[in-house]
Amino acid sequence: MAEGLQATCRVLEGFCRAPFARFTSQYTNRRCDHNESMVMIGASIGDVPAGLAVIDMGDDNESHSLESIFVEPGQRRRGVGR
Repeated sequence: MAEGLQATCRVLEGFCRAPFARFTSQYTNRRCDHNESMVMIGASIGDVPAGLAVIDMGDDNESHSLESIFVEPGQRRRGVGR
């Protein structure tokens, strides 16, 4: 990551998920499409996708679990996954 550039993170919905889909399995992508408790959070450097976290919020909103996390290899060890 160039000096001064930071990752920006946002919850991904609808077509905004497409650039990040390669960061997780087809199974997880399908679960996110069909299960409202699944949340995708994408990290970008500028306009370039750099990482993805998928969280299952659970049906009761009390039992959260990290389902998947991925950081682009060239962006690892730079704080993107935090």
